[in-house]
Amino acid sequence: MAVYKYKREEFMTGVKRFFTPVNILVDIGCGIRPFVDIKTKVHICIEPYKEYIDIIQGYCPTDSHYVFMNTDGITGLKTFADNSVDTVCMVDLIEHLEKDDGFELLRQADRIARQQVIVFTPLGYFPQEYHAGEKDAWGMDGIQFQQHKSGWHPEDFGNNWDFHICEKYHLKEACHMPIDKDYGCFFAIKNKIFRFIEPANVPDFVKNAASQKRIINTGTKKGLFKKNKLLGGK
Repeated sequence: MAVYKYKREEFMTGVKRFFTPVNILVDIGCGIRPFVDIKTKVHICIEPYKEYIDIIQGYCPTDSHYVFMNTDGITGLKTFADNSVDTVCMVDLIEHLEKDDGFELLRQADRIARQQVIVFTPLGYFPQEYHAGEKDAWGMDGIQFQQHKSGWHPEDFGNNWDFHICEKYHLKEACHMPIDKDYGCFFAIKNKIFRFIEPANVPDFVKNAASQKRIINTGTKKGLFKKNKLLGGK
């Protein structure tokens, strides 16, 4: 476990140095703003409120690296196999869940991620409430997803996480809704080491197909020949 502390103006720039570029990112509860500080080839957004997804698709209609799942985080992550994506991030999300649901979401994220699990949340409970008929911070009707239901501290995560903390981030005078004091925030980052273990009793035809794929990737003439044969070429 490592703990880093930052001033507000240095916070995001400092933390971004610890994000690993990936091929597949799962971004849970992205709202109308996917988390773009992690470089990725495929950006899977899991968002329960369809109106938020419509907004994203409206301003990036031709950006094919986005994939959208209109469901809640726990349900969405349960559809993934173990170790099937590189990184799972949840930014301003876990505080919107009851504590038990938050822990289950962390378990599911840890199960499917090969490289990193990244969480951003207020430092402790940060009150955020809405009342019937009000609009959310974006002027939309998603207030049922915007209530804060839990508060989180580094000790909720365990010793195998690193923590990046800013003790005064949500400032009283700058917050979009009235608060009684300044509040902090933190990133919790779990770095993982993935080792593939071949399952027992793999059929020979599967092993042979994998072997042929490795030959294709060498780029040799023999590999190109096998590529044509695999694709039905003469």
